[in-house]
Parts: sequence; C-alpha cells; structure tokens
Amino acid sequence: MEINNDLPPADQPDWDGPYNWEWFKYHHLATLNTHADAVKAQFEQLPKGQTYPPDEIAKLLAHLDELIKLHNWLPSSSGGQGGMNEIIKKRNALAQAVQQNDGEGMSWWVVQEIDIMVFDVQNYMNDMCED
Repeated sequence: MEINNDLPPADQPDWDGPYNWEWFKYHHLATLNTHADAVKAQFEQLPKGQTYPPDEIAKLLAHLDELIKLHNWLPSSSGGQGGMNEIIKKRNALAQAVQQNDGEGMSWWVVQEIDIMVFDVQNYMNDMCED
C-alpha cells in the first residue's frame, strides 16, 4: 500500500506551525483507536501460536490499510510517522507473502509483531493527546 499524499484541503492544521495535538485528537484520534482496537481484538480472538488463517489476514490488511491512511496526519516522530512507516513495511511484506503462499495461512508471530507496532503507535498518540 502506498501512502496517499493528497490531503483534503478542508480543515487542515497549520502546516507551518508546531504539531497540533488538539487538532489530531479532535479529527483523527477516534479513527486511529477504532482500527487499532479492531487489530487487537482480532489478534486476541485467534488461538495463540497457530497459523493465522487467510480470511483473517484479509481482515487484518483491511484494518491496516485504514490505519495507514492516517500516516500524513501523524507527527514526524518515531512514535508517529516513524512507527507507521514500520507498520507499512510489515503490512506490505505480509501482503506479498500471502500472495506467494497461494491462500495458506501466515505465522502467528509475524502478526503478533504487527499487533505490537500498532499498539505502540496507538499508545503514543493517545498519551500525547491526553488532556
């Protein structure tokens, strides 16, 4: 998945000013939490240490794609865009591996690593947006 740099013009933050945590909290934090929580819930419902089924991988990729749409709205820090860049790399590697495996499942450990990365970005953004 490529990062879309075409940001809608409506209600954009002050791009020349310091990062506006309140702006992110108001506009995007709920979306980030919705998709990050979905990734976590999906991961927790599947048996630990077993192969991740192809249909669950498709759901995971869909949630990751929604999270990745927030890339440009995150701060350019390791906890923001830096963490999301790592998620994008893992997401793309996972999608490529799924295509090469012709419908076979994926390692639970690979998905666990992605789950932890998603949690890290979610935790960072929630902490920074706290009142």
